[in-house]
Amino acid sequence: MTAPAFTDALKDPMADNPMAIDKGSKVFGLLVLDLSRDAWRWRRTQCYRPAKPPADLGSPQVQGQSTGALYWKITNGRGEMASYALVLSREDRWAVAHYLRTLAHE
Repeated sequence: MTAPAFTDALKDPMADNPMAIDKGSKVFGLLVLDLSRDAWRWRRTQCYRPAKPPADLGSPQVQGQSTGALYWKITNGRGEMASYALVLSREDRWAVAHYLRTLAHE
């Protein structure tokens, strides 16, 4: 699912914040830990296999998207990925989008 075109022009409140990446890293780390725990619990009781593996966050396909598009996908979810609109604050979702930029393959 492609993010709507308007996401490229979203106002980024974390754009000039030097702490955005550090904050995003911490929030993302907590999300991954929480998701891993939930997946482990689920797998213990169910036979679970996602329809397709999660995206490679450092890939050109992900990194080629605007920060606004990444924020939109974090907010609204995409495919099997849940929405984080009710879980993370607006600032935290923007911070995670900035952190994702650091995962680009060199």
